[in-house]
Amino acid sequence: SRFDSENPYHHMHEFELVCSCYAIAGMSHDTLRWKLFPFSLIEEARQWYTHTVGSVNRNLGELRDKFCLKIFSESRLVAL
Repeated sequence: SRFDSENPYHHMHEFELVCSCYAIAGMSHDTLRWKLFPFSLIEEARQWYTHTVGSVNRNLGELRDKFCLKIFSESRLVAL
């Protein structure tokens, strides 16, 4: 699937670049990233997010790590 062919590290880098262009008064950078992240996802990745977001207790680092591990399938990690 397309989900398996994406590079999650590239996605996260691009997401961080886009977020660094925005600021909302009274909102921390982490909160802004937390709120925008689901909008950076499509199809299977968005479904994954919906099922995973509740298990990370608003920890963006943990969400990022789970995202990268999910998208970088075990077979791709072994191949590296």
